[in-house]
Amino acid sequence: MLDQADKLRQLVRETVKEHTVLQPGVPMVAVSGARGGVGASAIALALALELAQLGKRVVLVDADLRAPRLTRSLSSSRNGGLADVMNGRRAVSEVLEQITEGVQLLPGSDVANEAAEFNPRAMNRMITELRSLTNIADVILIDAGAGMNPWVERFWTASLQILLLCTPQPSVVMDGYAALKLAPWVDVDGKLHLVVNQCSDPVEGMRVSDSFTSTCRRFLGMKLLGEAAVLPSEKQLSSGAATLSLRSPFRRSLRLLAADLLSQTHMVKGRIDPPQSRSHESGLQAEVLLAAVAQEFSA
Repeated sequence: MLDQADKLRQLVRETVKEHTVLQPGVPMVAVSGARGGVGASAIALALALELAQLGKRVVLVDADLRAPRLTRSLSSSRNGGLADVMNGRRAVSEVLEQITEGVQLLPGSDVANEAAEFNPRAMNRMITELRSLTNIADVILIDAGAGMNPWVERFWTASLQILLLCTPQPSVVMDGYAALKLAPWVDVDGKLHLVVNQCSDPVEGMRVSDSFTSTCRRFLGMKLLGEAAVLPSEKQLSSGAATLSLRSPFRRSLRLLAADLLSQTHMVKGRIDPPQSRSHESGLQAEVLLAAVAQEFSA
């Protein structure tokens, strides 16, 4: 009996080692673009800020090796970043930068600095470190970049949920399908959530969603996670806007996406926690960042 129990424990350990999504700790969510320039980085930041507004602690990882936009716009890069973690020179906790209350950034690798390279063992170590941040984080949001390659694939397989962003343009939708086709189906089936952004109206977004979902089911035998999130273009902001009202269509859609993410990743127990107490200055900083994201998103 003891021998059978030992074998069972060994089987569990091997399964968890092979499928890191089963590891305990902070849940991870990957945000990817069907192609570059569709707004994945902006939406990853906006989601992080929205989750913080809902009282969650977020670690935002800039893992877009080709275009580390979050690092370029938000990071001071004083303590190192992703490349240092991958190379074992720094621990994740040593390079995190506070962006606003509730949101910390793991900076990426800018083009002028050393780039992180794909190394399965180093990636496993980094993912384990990220999951262990239970004292400072409720969710890890990863800006994984665009398309599909071994780097993006590793983040997809390790995440509890994948947000794949596309726009209504047919060529962008096809790029999203191509990325999904190259992904490891067994590790993606049932956890990919399509996000159709820059939509002129909800009908356009749902049309794209229905077509994409049907194609994945018919030709890949793959089921997506729930209905697609539709994010409208934000046309209500003036160039000098400092805040983004909850009545804004973009903000309402973003909050619904954040609430759905919380529900799907089991970070709430039947309710959304009320926002944590925060200073007026910190809250205003988050609102200004959200407004800037919306303006970039609609540009």
